[in-house]
Amino acid sequence: MGSLLLGTATRAVLLALTACTLSEAGADVDLLLASGAGDFPALKEMLREGADATSRSPLAYPDRSTALHLAAEAGHTASVALLLASGGQLEAQDARGQRPLHRAAAMGEHGAVALLLAEGASLGARDSLGRTALVLAAESGSHRTVALLLLHGADPGARDKLGRSALMAAAGSGSLPMVRDLVVAGAGPGERDRGSRSALHWALDPSISPAVHGASAKRLEAARVLLRNGAEHDIFTTAAIGEADRLEEKLKADPAALQRTASRGATLLHWAAAWGNRDAVRLLVSRGISVEARDELGYTAVHAAAAGGQVPVLEMLSAMGANLDAKTRDGRTALHVAAGRGSTNTIEYLIASGVDPLAEDETGRTALHWAAGPRAGRVRTAEALLDAAPVTIGKEDRRGRTPLQEAAGWGHAGVVSLLLRRPGCPIPHGIAAVAAIHGHPDVVWVLAGAGVPLDALDAEGQSPLHWAALYGHRDVVNALLSAGADPTILNGNGKTALELARDAGHVEVAEALATALTMGDASQGERTGRSKE
Repeated sequence: MGSLLLGTATRAVLLALTACTLSEAGADVDLLLASGAGDFPALKEMLREGADATSRSPLAYPDRSTALHLAAEAGHTASVALLLASGGQLEAQDARGQRPLHRAAAMGEHGAVALLLAEGASLGARDSLGRTALVLAAESGSHRTVALLLLHGADPGARDKLGRSALMAAAGSGSLPMVRDLVVAGAGPGERDRGSRSALHWALDPSISPAVHGASAKRLEAARVLLRNGAEHDIFTTAAIGEADRLEEKLKADPAALQRTASRGATLLHWAAAWGNRDAVRLLVSRGISVEARDELGYTAVHAAAAGGQVPVLEMLSAMGANLDAKTRDGRTALHVAAGRGSTNTIEYLIASGVDPLAEDETGRTALHWAAGPRAGRVRTAEALLDAAPVTIGKEDRRGRTPLQEAAGWGHAGVVSLLLRRPGCPIPHGIAAVAAIHGHPDVVWVLAGAGVPLDALDAEGQSPLHWAALYGHRDVVNALLSAGADPTILNGNGKTALELARDAGHVEVAEALATALTMGDASQGERTGRSKE
């Protein structure tokens, strides 16, 4: 979910602009829409009637995508095969220099990649940033796609314009199977990018993890595989997981290294704290690095340790005088960071140490908002924060979003259920629409069980069923129908959910809605017949 919970006015403007764009874009856009949506019958019919499989519509798709780009990216293999058989250009480039193979690999669409390779797609082709399909697949985290590309002869040592390789991307994401496959295929663990960072550095760099300054067991294991295959420590990776004696030797050999910084201005202390290297933390502080040293984003070692779930390091830093309530440039405390990572033990330690559970970041979000966010969603984490500060349950951030809306939008059904059971939880109008828009059937069921209305129209004149139909969320449509949503309701433009699904080319969703309407008509007929008797 790229941008959570667009405001109603913003989404209305976007929909209006989209409608205007499509109406002006010409017939070619229908082919592109059908390809991206996976509407195979419509696509087949258009091609049968003479539509050009190579056509583009720069007005509707400024990135100059062809139908084959869109079908490959979405993984619609039947549409990919049809377009290829109808003259679709295998090596057509979009505005970023990407071919259909690049787009499929970047999304980890294994089936589409297999089809394109079978047709002879170029493994060595590079986009405008110098990335091959293998590098993009590694960045996507798709081990199956990486393995397939290697099997077909992709160069494991290919690097982009910044010198980054597939192995570096795999190491940074902590994908152990990818790291192993790439090393076996011949990727060099000792190679460095233009920033002089090796794959080992990428594996341990806390600033490129899912949360800034975070650590993970997967990335640690990937680092160990690299070390076993010839990778060598630099001073930062030594601070992260190396022995303190080795770190001290490096500092004696190069005293200026103590002041060096890595990505985003992270110090050696940030690296040591993130990975829980207490001996290194003790050594670095004794050598003069301040416990309050900040990187470019204002993160201290306390934030780094909190993101890594390193409670013993937090205890050590606190004893050394570090401020556990320190704020980053965007106003986040260590409690916000730990909540965003779902680290319950860290949260419990920080709360017991007296940090402020009501603290807000610059967007007005509390730790509970962060606990309901994309990379958290753990019930125990939310419980700990609610117990410490019950009033945060109804707190709106500066965009008017409550923790319940965050949890519903990110699909955390367990947290939604917890919040609804707690006293004082406001239930905003349109909360079911939030779950429907973002495709979360489990959340729909929780909301329905709590008695949240499923047929109410929101400020844009849409019911949750309309939104689910518009976005093609079949599972959400089925959940709403099973929970009693009315498929006959008209939106603000006088359309049913079935009509929206058909207009958007969502064939399976339309079939489910048509069946529901038919069953509803049959039930109505039976009731009418019985009343006449």
